[in-house]
Amino acid sequence: HGQADARPHRDLLAGADPEAGRYVFVNPSDEEEPVWLETPRTIVECDAFGFGRIEVDEAAGSVSVEAEGLIGALRLRSEGALRLTLNGADVTERLTPPDEAGVRELR
Repeated sequence: HGQADARPHRDLLAGADPEAGRYVFVNPSDEEEPVWLETPRTIVECDAFGFGRIEVDEAAGSVSVEAEGLIGALRLRSEGALRLTLNGADVTERLTPPDEAGVRELR
């Protein structure tokens, strides 16, 4: 698959507590944008992410995505195990096995 222009969108960072390992990213617009979110131990990438939020809790090893509409493919890379919830449902089992770069994908 082709790589989208996924520049970091620093304006999406709504809050960070580095000591607790928690980061919240928000897109307040209905316009879908490619997103690349990088925390010290986790990378979250999405080709098209509209109105919603992404929360990374590195201490708990979890990423939570709340999205109003459909989102593009979601790619995750993390040091250690990672749990993914999408709109409140645990979808970890739907992630692909890690590729050679350690990336897991939810399509």
